[in-house]
Amino acid sequence: MQLFAKLVLGLCLASSVLAVRHAHGNRSTASNVLASQRSQGNTSKGPTFVGWYDAYSSGRGIWKWKNALEAYQTHFERYQTEATKFSIIEIGVQSGGSIDMFKAVLGANCHYYGCDINPKCTNFADAAATITIMDQGDANHWLNFYATVVPTVDMIVDDGGHQPHQMLTTLQQSFAHINPGGVHLVEDIHGQNGDYDTNFFGPAGDFLGAYIEEVGSVHLYPFVLVVQKVGGSYVRPAAIAPAATFDTVEGLVAAMPSHLGKVLQLKNTAWPPLTGALGLKALFTAFYELHGGQVTPYPANCFDDTVSTPDCTMYVSNTALQSLVTKVDIFNDYCQVFVAAAPPQILATRKGTDWIPYEG
Repeated sequence: MQLFAKLVLGLCLASSVLAVRHAHGNRSTASNVLASQRSQGNTSKGPTFVGWYDAYSSGRGIWKWKNALEAYQTHFERYQTEATKFSIIEIGVQSGGSIDMFKAVLGANCHYYGCDINPKCTNFADAAATITIMDQGDANHWLNFYATVVPTVDMIVDDGGHQPHQMLTTLQQSFAHINPGGVHLVEDIHGQNGDYDTNFFGPAGDFLGAYIEEVGSVHLYPFVLVVQKVGGSYVRPAAIAPAATFDTVEGLVAAMPSHLGKVLQLKNTAWPPLTGALGLKALFTAFYELHGGQVTPYPANCFDDTVSTPDCTMYVSNTALQSLVTKVDIFNDYCQVFVAAAPPQILATRKGTDWIPYEG
């Protein structure tokens, strides 16, 4: 415990160091782009999430962060070649565009379960999409969902209310219902909207630590958390050869500016498992600034206006950490940090023409 107390202290110091150191076609066009992707060697896995999104413009509305789409590709890609039926839950159906995306990218073997508080979303139900009207922040609603709609699923995407307590309740009520090898992905974790460190990441670390034997890995991206379950078709990836390995967080953080575009490794055999409660909470704290950054719409005031300003992009003014780190992979025995070659542009461009207002 004394050794780990030093780790926690080092993580806090690392955060202090970083504080100082301191971006068309319609549906038929999208189909043409996807066909082009297949003809260029992507035949076994089909279209990519980013490729589909970039080609999409008209139809049901969808609004996703580009780095979230990249995380989808990394963690959901193996399901594109799955020979049997599998399923995904998305919390936050909104205007239905993501239903089209998941169907196109994941293929006909995927059944989509959408959860939303807006009754109008039931209009999107079909043979491959089941829609449930519920409150993700209500544990009883989840108990009813898994008892009456579907008992287990393979993937969960939390793109719902974006509040810490909603995300936490969803994780706590759903993790046991994810099949072996499945994935739980939480997006839109925006530090500017609430205290996620105390109200989500802390208790989430405790919760996942209690399931340590089932947690294969945990991944952090700007605004995104991914939890990978062991088992099923999941195979732990081989470690990427690091440019350098460090046994303290403050050493790794101090070295990042001199290792742009490289992968750095954090490893100390004296520490307890990094996927345990203490390890996760310490690393969540150390890399919490990945979820900061001021978000600004362009054009100004376009966020709630889909009529006169249909084109709208959310841009992020990066924190110091967002300018240096694109991804953090946490395994039980080591952590690897991907250092950006240059400060990345984090953005989300609104797509589609048919929208259900957020207020219902």
